[in-house]
Amino acid sequence: MNKDLEWFCFHVVTEGLLSQEDCRAVASAMAEADIEADVMTFAQAIIDNSLCADVDRLQQLLEMAIQEARTLGFPPRSVFDDDAAAP
Repeated sequence: MNKDLEWFCFHVVTEGLLSQEDCRAVASAMAEADIEADVMTFAQAIIDNSLCADVDRLQQLLEMAIQEARTLGFPPRSVFDDDAAAP
């Protein structure tokens, strides 16, 4: 996964907007459909599939994730790692 997508998923799970399993399911569905999992497409898939009603907060987290990826590298943990405990 790329850094901005990792940060986006880190934040949506930490804030309780989506579960770790939701993020993994979206990523898996995108991979099965041979869709590149970039953060914009990922966020749109969340909205299109009605996984989160707070679109404004998703947009804020999306913008924040892109900035953090540029300046901080990867988040402290990945929701895609098997050993990552859900908050």
